[in-house]
Amino acid sequence: MSAARTNFGPLGFGGLRLSAREFLALGEADGRFELIQGVVVMSPSVRPLHWRVLSEIHQQLLSFQTGGGDCHHYCEIDVQFDERTVYQPDVAVFRGAEPWPIPKSLSRVPDLAIEVLSPGSKPLDLITKRDDYERFGVGEYWVIDADECHARVWQRLDGGDFADPVLETTSVACRVIAGFTLDLAPIRRLVLRP
Repeated sequence: MSAARTNFGPLGFGGLRLSAREFLALGEADGRFELIQGVVVMSPSVRPLHWRVLSEIHQQLLSFQTGGGDCHHYCEIDVQFDERTVYQPDVAVFRGAEPWPIPKSLSRVPDLAIEVLSPGSKPLDLITKRDDYERFGVGEYWVIDADECHARVWQRLDGGDFADPVLETTSVACRVIAGFTLDLAPIRRLVLRP
């Protein structure tokens, strides 16, 4: 990357066209950025409810893993899908034990990608990411809608495409991570707490 392209000053870098290599070379930044078709897109900060739901999912995955579940996961970490696409799924889950040493960056397609829906992210999560996750070979894609207390679940058909989404309201059983089921009751309690 040229020196002129690294000095963004007060303009930031939202809206720029970059390769995945250039995007990842930016390092950690204030704000949440993703690279979609070569364009840097900034998302607003998450709401407190979003963070609490994400924390609940993380805790259930940790409990599953410490109980012998064969997977590892990362929350809100850049995943490079190709040379023009770097998404930051709320949760990226991979079969098997975490590699050692811990990778400096992620370029393996997740077996399960989970997004927690925010009011401003509906088109991105339900259309753009869904289409891209299908195209890149994500095994399952879950969109958790905390406000509505349900999950939209896309699982792959034998032919390789995602099946029509299924709405789950009590729990979500994962097909690609054997034995993992996300209990939606704690999420419902977060939303409906008096």
